[in-house]
Amino acid sequence: MSPPDFPTHIRYQNTALLDLDLNTIEGSIPTDMAGHAFWMVPTPQAGDTPWFNGYRQLYRLDFKGDRSADGPKNRVHLKSGPFHTPSIICDLKIQEQSFWKFWRRAYRFSNKMGLARLNLFLGVQNQCHTGLQAFQDPDNGSWRMMATIDSGRPFDFDPTTFAPVTPVGQRSEWMKMEIDGIPNIPHIKFPWIFPMHMSAAHPAYDDRTG
Repeated sequence: MSPPDFPTHIRYQNTALLDLDLNTIEGSIPTDMAGHAFWMVPTPQAGDTPWFNGYRQLYRLDFKGDRSADGPKNRVHLKSGPFHTPSIICDLKIQEQSFWKFWRRAYRFSNKMGLARLNLFLGVQNQCHTGLQAFQDPDNGSWRMMATIDSGRPFDFDPTTFAPVTPVGQRSEWMKMEIDGIPNIPHIKFPWIFPMHMSAAHPAYDDRTG
């Protein structure tokens, strides 16, 4: 939709970092609620860029009872923060280098081809903003969490700090996007630092098989 047809205030989002206890407006918090709830959203960028093409913001609700004598009981805590993969960090650093105008124009990422944010020299930005998946570490039994996207490797991240830990798998284990099999067009391989991988954005974990 063109900008006049789509309310401007809907295309922007408050990305302030939150770390606070929520106040109960009505009723009371159930005493048996415990654990954490995670969700994530892509943050809209300026203009009529699709929402799906934006940096990721992560949110976590903590349900916990405080049994201390002078502390509040059954608190609900909210924390939010950005999640920046290496390609996003590269994008932000390039935008900061305003004094190298030619270099910035050549290597900055741009919103092209619908939902893709890419640079012809560097590749496709992996924003990991589509889904979250918890899974159990087969080595030590601990629970971990990864963020997913349809066009890149999922990233394992720290659920406490929201910092990325590692992409899932080695680069050699993922097939890069190529152009092959089209009549009269040669086989094209893209020598990108950030290649596109067609991946499943909504995988499921089987705790029976691991």
